Amino acid sequence: MRLRWWALGALAGLVLPAAAWGAGFSLYEQGGRALGQGGAYTARVADASGIFFNPAGLALVENGEIEAGVSMIAVSREFAGVNPYPGYGVHAQSPDQAFFPFHVYWAERLGDGFVVGFGVCNPFGLTTEWKNPDSFRGRFISTKASITPFYFNPTVAVSLAPWFRAGAGLMAVHSSLELRRHVGQPNPLGSDPQVLDLGTADLTAHNDLDYGMNLGFQADLTPALTLGMNYRSRVSITYDGTADFTFTGTGTALDPMLVDLFPGDQSVSTDLGFPASLVLALGATVSPRFSAEMDLGWTQWSSFDVLPLRFADDALDQTLIEDWKDTFFYRFGAEIGLRDDLDLRLGYYYDETPQPADVVSPLLPDNNRTGLSLGVGKSWGRVRADLFGLYLIIPDRSTAGTNRDGFEGTYANGVQIAGLTLGYRY
Repeated sequence: MRLRWWALGALAGLVLPAAAWGAGFSLYEQGGRALGQGGAYTARVADASGIFFNPAGLALVENGEIEAGVSMIAVSREFAGVNPYPGYGVHAQSPDQAFFPFHVYWAERLGDGFVVGFGVCNPFGLTTEWKNPDSFRGRFISTKASITPFYFNPTVAVSLAPWFRAGAGLMAVHSSLELRRHVGQPNPLGSDPQVLDLGTADLTAHNDLDYGMNLGFQADLTPALTLGMNYRSRVSITYDGTADFTFTGTGTALDPMLVDLFPGDQSVSTDLGFPASLVLALGATVSPRFSAEMDLGWTQWSSFDVLPLRFADDALDQTLIEDWKDTFFYRFGAEIGLRDDLDLRLGYYYDETPQPADVVSPLLPDNNRTGLSLGVGKSWGRVRADLFGLYLIIPDRSTAGTNRDGFEGTYANGVQIAGLTLGYRY
C-alpha cells in the first residue's frame, strides 16, 4: 500500500506543471506589429489584433480586415546539479525545441462606430522536456510536460464618443495535457540504487470548452495621448483523462512483489486555470510618423492556491496546496514611420516570474526575464506584413537549497523568438 501512495504522489507531480507554468509559459506573442514594440500596444491598437491586445481597438477598423500569423519560439535548457542530490558533476539538457503558436483575427465594421470580430490564438502553452529520459536524474519529477490551449474569441467594439471606445468578448477555451515521468520506490534493501525505477506514468487529458471574458477601453485624453485598458478573465479548466502506469521492472528479485503493488491504469481529473490579467497603458502620438507607449500589466497567478486531484478510486483523492504569487510586467515600445509604407519598431519589456524558488524543478525552471524586440512593417496597398524578432535575457536560477523535491542545482534557459503576421484590409 505504501507503494501505491508513493505512485499517487508521482502522479500528483505530473499534474503540477499546468499550475507551475507561470510567466515562462504565458505567450504574449500574438501579433507582429505589437511584438515589434515589445507588446506595448494596448492604448494604440487599431486593427484586428485588438481581439487579444485590447478589444476597444477594433472600433477603429475602417471596413474589414483579416490577420494571420505565427511565431517561432526556440527553447533550450540546461541543468547543473549540486550536493546532496543529484550531486556536483551531474548535467542535463533539453532537446533543441521549436514551437509555433499562431493567431488568426477577423474584424468587420457593421455600422457607424460598431465592429464585430473573431479570433483564435494560443496565449499559453509550450513544453518542458529532457534528453535521455530513462537515465535523467530528475526523471522521477518530470521527463515531459506539455500543454496546448486554443482560445476562441468572438468580440464586439463600439465608439461611444469621438474620444472613447469600448470592446468586449467571450473566450471559449479548449486545452489538452500530455505529462510524463518515471515512478520510483525507495530501495527497501537500503543499497544502491537508493531509488528503484519501477516504470513510467503517462497522463493525457483534455477539457471540452470552458469560458471567460475579455474587455477593454481606449480614451483619448488629448489629441496626442490615449489611455488604454485590457482585462482578460481567469478561465477555469476541468481536465478529464487517463493515467497510464507501465511497469518496466527493476531487474531485482523484488519485481514479483512490486508488480502486484504497482497501480493500474485509471481515470483522473483536476481543476486548473489560466490566470486573469489586467493591462493599463498610456500611448503617445508625437507626430504622424512617431508614436510610443508604456504598459503596466498584472497577472493573478495567486489564484493557484490549491490543486484538487480526483481519481476513479476516490480513496486516493488529494488536495495539494500551492503558493504562487501575483506578478507584474512592464512593456515599452515605439513605432517610427520611415515612409508611408514602411515602419520600424523597437521594444523592451520586463516580466516577473510567479514561481517561488522552492518549486523550481524540471517541471518548469522559470525566472524573471527581460525582452528586447525589433520589428518592421511593410504595406503594399491593402496587404501588409509585420515581422519581429525578440531576444530574451533570462538569468540562471538556482534552487538555493530549498527544492521541495530534493533535486538541487542551477537551471539555464535560452529562448529566441521571431514572428510574422500578414494582414489584408478590404
